[in-house]
Amino acid sequence: IIFLIIYKKRGIDASAYVTMLYIITSFAAILMDALNLIEPKLSNPSFPATIVYCLLLGLIILPVYRFNSKSIRNIKVTHIKAIDLLVYIFFAAFLFTLIAYWPDIIFKLTYGDWAELRLLLARGDSLSIVHFSGIMRIVSVFFGFVGSASFILFPIFFVSLIYLKKPWWYCLMALLSTTNVILNGIIGIDRSSTFKWLLFLGLSLVIFFPRI
Repeated sequence: IIFLIIYKKRGIDASAYVTMLYIITSFAAILMDALNLIEPKLSNPSFPATIVYCLLLGLIILPVYRFNSKSIRNIKVTHIKAIDLLVYIFFAAFLFTLIAYWPDIIFKLTYGDWAELRLLLARGDSLSIVHFSGIMRIVSVFFGFVGSASFILFPIFFVSLIYLKKPWWYCLMALLSTTNVILNGIIGIDRSSTFKWLLFLGLSLVIFFPRI
């Protein structure tokens, strides 16, 4: 119902997108439960729990609805040098991860059975081909932390492309830097990282694509 109200009033905006994601995940959860794909079952759904769940969803969606992504007409950036510095740091993290962990990335992409890899990882087996020590260990941890936050490069990419009119190579650097979270997911055998990347990409497209 909330989705239909938002869609009728605004079309597809950020709040409609977030609501649609909750609808999809809710129906997926119901389907998985009906097919007994979730084991073990930790609790049984009840009417009060459903009401609380819906109220919490409303509280989450309300700030996004009030934000009204379709009302954006212009974005003024006052600290362009700080944005540039962020892009260069995140791109450096992307290059470091791609080059330094290339053997790990190729091994895990070509292994074929990620379920087995996750089982081995849960047992405590080391699946890393690349190992660092000393200063390189510190550098790898730092860039790994930076890469885990690479989602923030999505709005920077679109702002740079649409409003700042940055050159193509700069925008490409920002866009490639967003994929650092995917590389970290491959290294850590975490498929959810790719789904999160797709979700943030979808949200950014909903907000910025009409202005391209």
